[in-house]
Amino acid sequence: MEVNSNGITVTSVLKKLSDKVDKLRELYGKDFFIRPEGVIDNIMTAITFMEHKFIEQIAFFAKQLDSETAEREYQDALYERVGLYRNLASKTTFLKNVFAVSNSTIAKNSITLKHSVTKEEFSNSEEVVVDESGKATIKFESVIEGNIKIAEDDSLEVIEAPTNFYGLGNDKLKDINLGQEEETDSEFRLRFYNIKNNRAKCTRNAIIQSLCDYVDYPQHLKIIDANSDSAIHAGSILIIAKHNTTDEIFAKAILNNVLGGLNFVGNTTVSLPLSNGENWEVKFQKASEILLEINANIKIKREFYENNVFTNIKNNIEKYVFERAYGLNSSVYATEFIIPILETEGVEAVSSISIKKATDNSYTDHVDLERDEIPLFSKTSIYLTKD
Repeated sequence: MEVNSNGITVTSVLKKLSDKVDKLRELYGKDFFIRPEGVIDNIMTAITFMEHKFIEQIAFFAKQLDSETAEREYQDALYERVGLYRNLASKTTFLKNVFAVSNSTIAKNSITLKHSVTKEEFSNSEEVVVDESGKATIKFESVIEGNIKIAEDDSLEVIEAPTNFYGLGNDKLKDINLGQEEETDSEFRLRFYNIKNNRAKCTRNAIIQSLCDYVDYPQHLKIIDANSDSAIHAGSILIIAKHNTTDEIFAKAILNNVLGGLNFVGNTTVSLPLSNGENWEVKFQKASEILLEINANIKIKREFYENNVFTNIKNNIEKYVFERAYGLNSSVYATEFIIPILETEGVEAVSSISIKKATDNSYTDHVDLERDEIPLFSKTSIYLTKD
């Protein structure tokens, strides 16, 4: 295990075992090697695996106790300490006039409406008493949570109603509040950054806040200066990013949001005009996408077809990667992908799993990327075999 400014790096099992073999050779001679049948050999192998498992747990909790890398319930617990809570999923709501028997009561969830185009369903979210004129304004909410779209002129049809119900009014929908999906880890982290950065201007975090609109995830942006890297000269700044726009637009955003007088460094240069008629060269470092390959041996339940299971495994890994949102300087562990594989219907067990860069010759248990690299995954780079 190596601990540095980038966090904890877990040494591979093979490397640990190799180190132990080197020490044992001092006792048993240079011809000593690990054999499956040897007592000392089996003890050292077992100890190495136990040690590796323990260090992996340390690395996991170190990640979850860091506000920039924590996930799900760990992230919730950390951010609650500064009074920040995750936005939960909500339903779309609106008001609509209805006609019914005078002075009667319309029970909660007794009316169901369906959108004529999207087919989304809505029900009345509360009990309402109809006035003497036979009219009532009712609040409806979507049956399911999430960003259910609806507009004031949209057409709705009644698919369920009580016997005292006559029909809908001709009025437009009012007080529309669109629902939302539950806030993802990346969105929650960005909101956390924004709150912190509002307390400081022209700092590294403030620059990150101003440039986050130009990257898909905050992890795709890194600001480095002389305080964080001695190779960067004082008064210079290195901005590393996988931006989601053009180089020119991103360069303009840098010029508009970074304190004047700083020198830019990086492998990409954009010349932009200043108000005084001169041009200024904005430099930044474009992140490199590194294709990773995953190799796994899967034990499939007897009643399932291999091709169907393998297709679903790749879909689940793709979903996991999207939600995981790997960033710059990531360490990607092969064991991370065991969970989405085991969640696939028809999978009995994962016999083995490893990972490597597409350009490397051999697989390993994890891949460490550089500070200007982000991992790239593809279904075609996931290789599965049946145990």
